[in-house]
Amino acid sequence: MRCKYCGSDVPEGAYFCPSCGKRVESEEQYQDEEAYSGEDLRGKLTFLAPIAAIAAVLIIGLVAYVGFIKPKLGDKLDVDAPTETIETAGDEQDQSTEDTSQGSDQDTGADNAASNVNAEFPKSMYVNVEEGLILRKGPGTENDMIYIMSYGDEVQIEKIENGWAYGSIKGNSGWCSAEYITDDKTSIKPKEKNMTTADPKKLVAPENTAEQGFHGYVFAEEGVNMRYGPGTQYDIITALPYNAEAIERGWQDGWIYIEYKGKFGWVSGEYFGMRGGREKPAIYLYPTKTEEVKVKVILNTGEFTKTIPESLNGEWTVTASPSGCITDAKGKVHDYIFWESTDDTDYDWSEGYVVSGREAEEFLEGILPKMGLNVKETRQFIEYWLPRLQKNKFNLVTFQGDCYTETAELEVYPKPDSLMRLFMVFKKLEEPISITAPDIVPFAREGFTVVEWGGAEIK
Repeated sequence: MRCKYCGSDVPEGAYFCPSCGKRVESEEQYQDEEAYSGEDLRGKLTFLAPIAAIAAVLIIGLVAYVGFIKPKLGDKLDVDAPTETIETAGDEQDQSTEDTSQGSDQDTGADNAASNVNAEFPKSMYVNVEEGLILRKGPGTENDMIYIMSYGDEVQIEKIENGWAYGSIKGNSGWCSAEYITDDKTSIKPKEKNMTTADPKKLVAPENTAEQGFHGYVFAEEGVNMRYGPGTQYDIITALPYNAEAIERGWQDGWIYIEYKGKFGWVSGEYFGMRGGREKPAIYLYPTKTEEVKVKVILNTGEFTKTIPESLNGEWTVTASPSGCITDAKGKVHDYIFWESTDDTDYDWSEGYVVSGREAEEFLEGILPKMGLNVKETRQFIEYWLPRLQKNKFNLVTFQGDCYTETAELEVYPKPDSLMRLFMVFKKLEEPISITAPDIVPFAREGFTVVEWGGAEIK
């Protein structure tokens, strides 16, 4: 027998190797143990192989997710990582209300989010709030709006986190409140047909047009819908974000017909208007001959927010004709010079008029010619201010004197022979009050005449 450790011959029956001193076993024992060890190893490898394979698949999947798939989720429109909060879209604000630009944070879908959090994604889900739902760049109402989804719209949801769902619709990807989507398509009511119009997608022309409308702004933080007609039953053309500027081109029943980036449509007057301050003072020039005229407005309070034509701090050099046409330095013709500014003037409310919204048109048509405005000036004044007065139940209307002219001085060269500066300031009243009406002194036009009208709504 040979020692398996050093290879030396071992006498028969010896228990230890005479060369290395290690214990030795018989050849039969050694072979049995060697066979046992091989079988044991193979058994262990057979057992571990499936586990190793599963682990490898998991590792490969994780690498693929982190390196390739996950970054794709945020590629479109700089979508942010999830945070928290919920929100919906809001109509007109169209009753955009609590937090929407189409839709609102109502309790309509309160149970949906809880049932969807652990669902398998991606999957098709549906907008379940009738006012619509906002798709945003990030999971929170502070994030910019991407798209407004309508009630019943299908959206592909990829995940839900912290009350917000990330999904895609019509090429737009972003976040929406998970509270107002559902995977139960049967819960979506069919749209009712509106019988007030044969074609709700047809752009409705306004009953009252405004050739020289005001430059308004969306002051609903959630934005506002622009629609084909003056009412929420009309389809949405587009959504205007907060602070978007548009021009009023008409009005009807509390709705404003606007021009926005070359498109026309309707927005709720409740969410669209002026920033405040001195609004649209319009300066008309009527020289006795066509000549160059320099105009300068000096603000002692406030700052300019808009001027047309563009000015250098409220200074213009134009060519004016006896007909009233004003040509600016670029050759463009205007009816008047237009400016607006911020304002913190403490106006005089000691005299004025109480005018109901329903009687506002009749009031302006009667008083403006008496004060000295001609037909064209009267029409353009009414086009601008009537929608603002009509929306209030009652208005306290005043025509300011020194409070206005001393805080916003007007210089014209050549010096005009007659100058009229009419500035209307008003505020909303819930009930009529008693107030003394002022004496009206008619304006006489003689020689080179300059007329200015403007106003301010005090909230």
